[in-house]
Amino acid sequence: MTTRKIQHPAFTKNLLGLQNPIPSVLRNRGHMATSGENGQLRNRGEIPVIYRRTSCKYPGKNIAFHVNEGSTDYWLSLPVEFEDGDGDVGSMHIREAGGTEWLEMNHLCGTNWSVIRGPLKGPLSVKLTTLSTGRALSARDVIPGNWVPKATYTSRLNFFH
Repeated sequence: MTTRKIQHPAFTKNLLGLQNPIPSVLRNRGHMATSGENGQLRNRGEIPVIYRRTSCKYPGKNIAFHVNEGSTDYWLSLPVEFEDGDGDVGSMHIREAGGTEWLEMNHLCGTNWSVIRGPLKGPLSVKLTTLSTGRALSARDVIPGNWVPKATYTSRLNFFH
């Protein structure tokens, strides 16, 4: 079991000053309180959370990368979708077309990762490394040179059991 502090979203800002997309179960956590104490729990800035990771199962699906709305050639934000089995992403990197250097992405929240650099030149390759086992997968040229925000690009890879 791991204990991690979850900060209330009113105090959590990303690099653009916007609220991070904290899941609603954490934003609206009053329903987790003992009867009659939901207001007190909701008003706390931080609460310790104990959780256990469970493996995800997405049979027949490959890892996909969704380009978040607001992404540009200078700020790219990607949530990872459908990572199976060992898919607890501990680090994520991108590599530009013709490049040799993997650019480290910053973990925002949940499955969202971002990089501030640019202008980025596609197609972009994405490398994921798992937190628990250190396994790495590289999806070569998975995000095309003409990528657009709000689009999802699917790789041919996944972490299988």
